[in-house]
Amino acid sequence: MRRHVTTCTLLAASALTLGFLTASPTSASPSSRAIPGTSPSWIAHSKKVGAPASTAQVSARVYLAPNGGLAALSAAARAASTPGSATYGRFLTPAQYHARFDATPQTIAAVRSWLSGAGLKIAAQDAHGRYLDVTGTVAAAQRAFSTTLGTYTHDGLTVQAPSGALSAPNAVASNVIAVNGLDTTPMVSSPATQKPAPPSGGYRNSPVCSHWYGQATPSNTATPDGTALPLFNGHVIPFSPCGYTGPQLRGAYEGGAPSGLNGSGVTVAIIDAYASPTILSDANTYATSTGDSPFAAHQFSQSLPLSFTNVNATKGHTQCDAAGWYGEETLDVEAVHAMAPGAKVRFYAAASCSDTDLLNAIARVNDEGTAKVVSNSWGGVGDVVKSSLLAVYQTSFAQGALELTEVRGEKRRHIGIDGGGR
Repeated sequence: MRRHVTTCTLLAASALTLGFLTASPTSASPSSRAIPGTSPSWIAHSKKVGAPASTAQVSARVYLAPNGGLAALSAAARAASTPGSATYGRFLTPAQYHARFDATPQTIAAVRSWLSGAGLKIAAQDAHGRYLDVTGTVAAAQRAFSTTLGTYTHDGLTVQAPSGALSAPNAVASNVIAVNGLDTTPMVSSPATQKPAPPSGGYRNSPVCSHWYGQATPSNTATPDGTALPLFNGHVIPFSPCGYTGPQLRGAYEGGAPSGLNGSGVTVAIIDAYASPTILSDANTYATSTGDSPFAAHQFSQSLPLSFTNVNATKGHTQCDAAGWYGEETLDVEAVHAMAPGAKVRFYAAASCSDTDLLNAIARVNDEGTAKVVSNSWGGVGDVVKSSLLAVYQTSFAQGALELTEVRGEKRRHIGIDGGGR
């Protein structure tokens, strides 16, 4: 539970900052407080090998809490979905959400004053006050966050990181939920599968397979080489299914559904990194080859960033391999169209596989407010509880839940515990 400071004047923030700057950079001063989740989870099994020069440049993204705090936002999201609640069913539009939960101008001004007062430069600010991007020297970062930056080796990596938790002045500490970038350990995600799109020319199903479970067995279909298969518990095991099509899956899972219940009137958002240049043609080819209709005009759309970064294959855990995502995102689009052929599908591409860029893509989904179902089929390795961006993901999920957006997916590092669950 975070205590939200409802009033915070620039004068008070500046006064605290002056006292804060005189504190030792290795520990929080009495007028500051630790920012949860900012101590590197790997620090216990690392080895310190040096320290960066005080004049070396660093950059970081400082994420701000929603107005009233994450706990209040999560409670509002739960109440809107809880029968019997006074606010049950009272979901918000994106504009209503921002008017109520965006960080206030006073909060943003106080955080900016603290950071710039320590010598950091405000490089960018999110339009809705979600974060501030800062740059500056190592010395300035150490003053701002009351920490010491060092060079460490862990898990085969050599990185720069703080020696422990970062801190912020008491006047603004409750308004800061995460800081990303001072720990240079790559925070990246990978697609759930990395099959090419479309499959390579050598891809084949097994020579003998069942169109439904139990349809083909060695007793009524010869094996390719005529070899009899052994019995299992006295029975011949059927050949594995060839792979179910959209019509078959809908028949199995939606056979009793009312006529016309095919996703019409619903928009499904799919979030992945990058964007396959042939995603629509590949999805249409899959649909027509499995007995479905291709996407109708205006049924499929994309939301793309201005540019993509880190597009090369993995090199030292810093590059994302854009092409490696193409198969996953194409599969995601094909699967949604197969199960809900009447639904609109909108694909949201992140600029890279980094958590910050994927969070930006989730923010676009929430802010556009067109999708009722959101699918994320990607994940990464990390500590769920101590992840430095856990609270940021929770905020994003809670916003989606309060805007009546259902979140579904396979994000394995960050779990939406409050308000939007995964």
